Amino acid sequence: MFKPANNPKPCRAIVRPLLSGAAALFATISVSAVAGPDANLYWDIETDRNSFTLTLRQRQERAALPFNAACKENGDLKLTLGAPLDKVAKAGERVTVTLEAGGVKASVTGKAHFNAFTKVHELSVGTDVKNPVFAVLAANAPIKVGGSAKTPVTWPAPNAEAVKLWATDCQFRSEH
Repeated sequence: MFKPANNPKPCRAIVRPLLSGAAALFATISVSAVAGPDANLYWDIETDRNSFTLTLRQRQERAALPFNAACKENGDLKLTLGAPLDKVAKAGERVTVTLEAGGVKASVTGKAHFNAFTKVHELSVGTDVKNPVFAVLAANAPIKVGGSAKTPVTWPAPNAEAVKLWATDCQFRSEH
């Protein structure tokens, strides 16, 4: 694991120098080109004083986040999956989301809840970076998403190295 001297946050030491110009003002970097299955989706990593977040975003305002993994400063990790549940789930309904890429498969099961901001149902669970979902993201291949959804979708592949850096930072937070 990369840990510069006197720096308690290994990943930030690598990510922050990659930022420049306007992107540095918001501390956001893109971790995947917009290509492949859905050009309206893109991956990014955001950092602030309280969290380090890996997110799959849609290119529209107030859109549901299909994938959001927020690692808090204290190491708590919240995983939220918003698509493809938005068309099938009801609040309180038990749902499963499966992710598969490059021969690696993972599933997340829990109760759906309604997000009043985006107006869709989501699945949120507390987890850690050892969850197989993050191995799927690191497979460096488009991600097939299914489970409780009637119609599976495919997400673009995130940059595997960026996912590993994010996971390293999150793991470090949970241990300190």
